[in-house]
Amino acid sequence: MSESPDTPLTVVNIISTGLSGSTWINLLLGSHPQGFSIGEMRDVRKLNKAVCVLHDEACPVWSKFDATSDVNWFRQIETLTGKTVLVLNNGRKFMQMQYDGGARVKYIHLVRDGRAVAASMMRKYTDRSIWKASRLWKHDVKRNERLINRQPKGDCYEMIYEKVKADTPGELERFCDWLGVAFDPGMVEFWNTDHHYLGGNKGTLFGMTRKAGKDDPIDVRKRYEGDKAPEWDLKHYENADPAKFVDERWRRELSAKQLRVFAWVAGRLNKKYGYV
Repeated sequence: MSESPDTPLTVVNIISTGLSGSTWINLLLGSHPQGFSIGEMRDVRKLNKAVCVLHDEACPVWSKFDATSDVNWFRQIETLTGKTVLVLNNGRKFMQMQYDGGARVKYIHLVRDGRAVAASMMRKYTDRSIWKASRLWKHDVKRNERLINRQPKGDCYEMIYEKVKADTPGELERFCDWLGVAFDPGMVEFWNTDHHYLGGNKGTLFGMTRKAGKDDPIDVRKRYEGDKAPEWDLKHYENADPAKFVDERWRRELSAKQLRVFAWVAGRLNKKYGYV
């Protein structure tokens, strides 16, 4: 249903492959004074409710959200949070709902070095070979490109993960200028914002709660009980500072032979985004 709000609502839809840093980017953008990090809504329809991985059933936002209501979901979130910039990860199944709510919809095409993504994929899913991981990364990037290319060019912003890591304030300022909102330096310290997040990368969320000084940062793992995904080894994140965190493990994990396989399968596409 269409609505005519007094205050423009913007939905920022981050389009990326898995394991490309979308949780981190989402949390950065959701730390803007006008921003709210939704995370991943893919399970909301299936569960008929939204489960916050940081606050569980006590979440002051999602506990009041009604997935069965006729009220547009994004308008509900706007009302519950008072925020006008909602950040969503890979919400391609909710695109029509975003437009139906009368929101201004913007897209980030987030890209990360395919070699890093392939290595992360093999680390998480130990039965995947470099051949399969490379093919999946290439397939997903191509699919994302097709989606982005169907949108008005002025509504799409390309964001390179490594550039944001190298100059987080500068890249955020450039994005905010493009979006038409004032950059706030506090966005960089995303752990200081009380987020209410759906889904997401366990390691990033674990590191955030640890950095924020939570009494029990490991609790983020407990929220995922029943998750069918393999159990993640979070030891790497226990010693990583989210303020400086750079994950370059692929450089030591991938053998010369694996790098040649990736180059043969997906090297040309990787080079397209500046990775050599």
